[in-house]
Amino acid sequence: MKTSKMLLIFIFLSTILHAETTWTTGAYANYQDTRQELSIPNTTRLIVTVVGTTENNYDFIYIYDNRGRLIKLLSGTINEEFTIRGSTITARLRSDYSITRSGVTVTIRLVDTQKPIITLNGGNVTLTVGDTYSDAGATANDNVDGNITANIQTSGSVDTTTAGTYTITYTVSDTAGNAADTMTRTVTVQEVPVPSKVFAFFADEHNDFNNTITGEGSGNRILQIDVENMSLANSLDVSGISGHHADNAFNSKIYAVPKGSNFVNVIELRRDQDNNTSMTVTKQITLTHTPRSGDAYNSKYNVVLMAGSNRPMGSFINVNTDEVVGTIGEEIDCNLTDGSRLLSHADANTAEGALKYQCSNNDHGGTQISGHPYWLTQNIAAIVDRTNRQISVYAVTQTGGQLTTRLLNRLTTRTSIHQIVPRDRTSLPSNQQSDFYAIEEGKHANTTDFTGGIAHALIHLRLTTNGLQLVRRMDLQRTEVLPKVKAERILNSCIDIYRTTFTQALTGPSQTREDDYNALFVEENITRSVVQDQYNDFPVDCFYPGIPGGHNADFAPNNRHLYIGMAGGAMSIVDVNRWKIANNIDIGIGTGPGHMCFSEKNNVALSSNHGFSTAFPQATTRTIRYINSERPIGYYWIEIPFDRENITNTAVSHTCHVDASGDNYYNFFTDGGVFYKIDLTGVFNNPTNGSSDLVVDSLYTGGIPIQGSYINLRDIRR
Repeated sequence: MKTSKMLLIFIFLSTILHAETTWTTGAYANYQDTRQELSIPNTTRLIVTVVGTTENNYDFIYIYDNRGRLIKLLSGTINEEFTIRGSTITARLRSDYSITRSGVTVTIRLVDTQKPIITLNGGNVTLTVGDTYSDAGATANDNVDGNITANIQTSGSVDTTTAGTYTITYTVSDTAGNAADTMTRTVTVQEVPVPSKVFAFFADEHNDFNNTITGEGSGNRILQIDVENMSLANSLDVSGISGHHADNAFNSKIYAVPKGSNFVNVIELRRDQDNNTSMTVTKQITLTHTPRSGDAYNSKYNVVLMAGSNRPMGSFINVNTDEVVGTIGEEIDCNLTDGSRLLSHADANTAEGALKYQCSNNDHGGTQISGHPYWLTQNIAAIVDRTNRQISVYAVTQTGGQLTTRLLNRLTTRTSIHQIVPRDRTSLPSNQQSDFYAIEEGKHANTTDFTGGIAHALIHLRLTTNGLQLVRRMDLQRTEVLPKVKAERILNSCIDIYRTTFTQALTGPSQTREDDYNALFVEENITRSVVQDQYNDFPVDCFYPGIPGGHNADFAPNNRHLYIGMAGGAMSIVDVNRWKIANNIDIGIGTGPGHMCFSEKNNVALSSNHGFSTAFPQATTRTIRYINSERPIGYYWIEIPFDRENITNTAVSHTCHVDASGDNYYNFFTDGGVFYKIDLTGVFNNPTNGSSDLVVDSLYTGGIPIQGSYINLRDIRR
């Protein structure tokens, strides 16, 4: 007789994250037939697991799909896992033998293909060098496994002692092997904030002190001056003859230009973590000419166009590699016995090419063969041939890193020009984009019969497909034949005028340069010699319209009014839009004026002259009405209370600077080796014409610092 056994079957249904359901039969008796439906809603596939023991070949487990089809028939020791379509199964236990077994467990769960999700705690992080970094971490959740944050793997590190960009990476997978999308956090470690601080870099072309290269006090230096603190930050000895320029090469470097040598010194500028700066000569760039200036930068080709001082040509220098990548202009040989040579380029056999180039310049404005180079567009450059009174215009193209040129035209001018006047072209209307302006420098009258002089003039140029064309010319002063008696009388009058501007002067060189720095003396000798020199060169009325000879000019910030200096101390302010002289300032500006700085805040235009500094109101729209009423414009001399033995006749540097506040003006008293600061606030409220009270600070460096560049600390690389 078979023993009746109680069927110990219980059904245990549970859901884990709505993703798993289980049926456990437990121990069972004979002749039992039990079914259980297992379901996970909203599912299309299930993983079925059956684990347990039945009497082999007598007691069976049946698995049916949701259509009632038999999928599996299992018996004995069971450990099965399989996949089935649908969201429901039916599990059946049928026993037909008296032996009782432990039973089975049937489990269904989702087919898990969904990736876990990682969520960052916080976002990207920006730090400063020296800060401490602690990672905020992340969390991870899975649709089946739930919170799996503890399983996140983190990689990457952050070095807060070194500026840079760092990445922290977060990864995790669920139990089904699904990998979450990798998450990353960017940690940026910045340099210590760099303050906006301006340095002046000046070329000193006559070092009083011992030069480490030459071993004597006649070498060149590059001076670096902390403008805000009025202190000498660095001094670097450089080689070459007559270091004239310190040009900004726009790549955290200076090109030191010795105009008497066939090379340019490359000076790397660097700053450390504490914003201390340094200068290092890293290279000499060899040229086929002596250099004049490299202030013509082209961002398209990343080159500086360096003009020649002894030839009407220039070199293209790549500011990344500091290599010459092409030349422009004519390579004449000034060492030939006849002092000239035919053109060396392809047009040498043409009628135009038969022109001979002279090797000296007799016009006003110096003896350098080239003027300042200029980019008319990104693809068209101009070389100023001062000797032959021409502007040569070239199309420039790039092939394999080298620049080549094609001559478009040569525009002949009445006398030599110094430069095409730089202008902010970004704000010009379209109908003025092709317009350019230059100053014809004029020619000195001879000192025998006072004839042969040529007035200096403003010329309006226009760029066409064929090159530069002359649009119109405006003479800026007259020349006249003077009898000797009249010339002597004018000379004496000029001496009286200039005496008022030199109320303090040196009696002669002192024992040391430091003594010169503080010395003051009477004016007679220096005044008479200065005016006598002017008389010999320019025997005309020194009251109006000024001693002939133009040189430099600058546009005011309104990009419309052009300030044009005359050699004898006068200045014309021209409204180029109306082609009209808005005002003439007749006397007292100092010899060689026209290097301008402007303070819009204080409505002051300052002329940096070869004699002294002069301030007068800007020709703004409002004051032009005042000027056109023919009332005199206000101006006066800002006398620099330092002097010493004159060496170069360049008393004030060509390179001035007005700070961002608009309240302070900086420049070098070149012959004195003194960098000085002028307070511009209320400049025209000072009752004393020619007062030096506005010179509020100064720094003695010695030497003859003549031209330079002002560079912000933020533009100097680590």
